[in-house]
Amino acid sequence: MDEVSLKLCEYLQNALYPKYIHSKEDVCLTAPYESDQDYRIGIMMYDMSGMPFLQHHYKDEGQNIRYPPQSVELFYVIYL
Repeated sequence: MDEVSLKLCEYLQNALYPKYIHSKEDVCLTAPYESDQDYRIGIMMYDMSGMPFLQHHYKDEGQNIRYPPQSVELFYVIYL
């Protein structure tokens, strides 16, 4: 989940710089209640839920039961 959050932050930095923000550091992963806030756009993951309906197991050629990777939904809030 860290990698997804970092990629989202990187995507927004590249999409908004230089047209809408002066520095890529103006977009960061943070929480709105943190006291040291030196950014223009904050990103925070506020919820995560599993997707069990995508967790169907199957048998491979050797009749071993296989499970796909865990699927989750990540919810973010982006604030100014």
